[in-house]
Amino acid sequence: MPPAVPALWRAFSEEQYPEWVQPLGAHDAYGKGDTVTHNGKKWASDVDGNTWDPGVYGWTEVQGEAKEG
Repeated sequence: MPPAVPALWRAFSEEQYPEWVQPLGAHDAYGKGDTVTHNGKKWASDVDGNTWDPGVYGWTEVQGEAKEG
């Protein structure tokens, strides 16, 4: 089991559009094609190493209503 070092871990969710969480750095940045829910909308990351808020840069809104929680 790896030690409790944040750089060795990445959040995992079985949800197709989990709630977006601000990455702490490169070790947990979103990859190209990752999908999230943010501010009631669904988003897909356009770039690898994405640490920006969806709607600011590096994301494309996915059409369709996002489901809450």
